[in-house]
Amino acid sequence: MAASSFWWRRTAATAYPHAADGGRIPDFAFAEQAAAGLVTTAPDLAGFVAAALSGPDGEPPGRGVVRPAGLRLALTAAPGTEGRWGLGYGLGFLPSGERLAYHEGANRGWRAGLALLLDRRAGMVVLANSDAGSAPVDAVIQQWVRRRTTPW
Repeated sequence: MAASSFWWRRTAATAYPHAADGGRIPDFAFAEQAAAGLVTTAPDLAGFVAAALSGPDGEPPGRGVVRPAGLRLALTAAPGTEGRWGLGYGLGFLPSGERLAYHEGANRGWRAGLALLLDRRAGMVVLANSDAGSAPVDAVIQQWVRRRTTPW
C-alpha cells in the first residue's frame, strides 16, 4: 500500500472532496486516524481487499499486505454480535449460503464501499468523492454481488 497513509497531503493526483450539492469543499484531516484518517487510492485499497483472499495460484490470504492472523480476526464474527461483525467488517451470508464481508466508509466529502465474496475469491472496491456518493457506491456493490452470485 505504497500510496496510503494516515498523513493527509494533497498531490496532483488527489481528487477533491465535494458536498452533496456538487460544490467542492475544503480538505479535512480527521483526528480519529484509525476510524476515519486513512488516505488511500483505489489501487491500494483493491490490493488490501485482494490480500484478504487466497491468491490466484493458491497463495494464502495476507500475501505480505496483512498478517494472516489479523485477517482471521477481522473476518471472524466477534462475540456478542450475533455473527454480524468481525473486526472492521460486516459479515453475512447470501441466500446461497456464500460468505460476504463488507465495509462502508463515510467522511466529509468522501464515500467508500468494499465487499468480499470469500468463497469465490472475489472482491470489489468503489470510491466516491462526494457526500452524495453513498447511494451510488451501495448500488454498484449490490449489483456486483448480484451478478457474481446469480446463476444465468
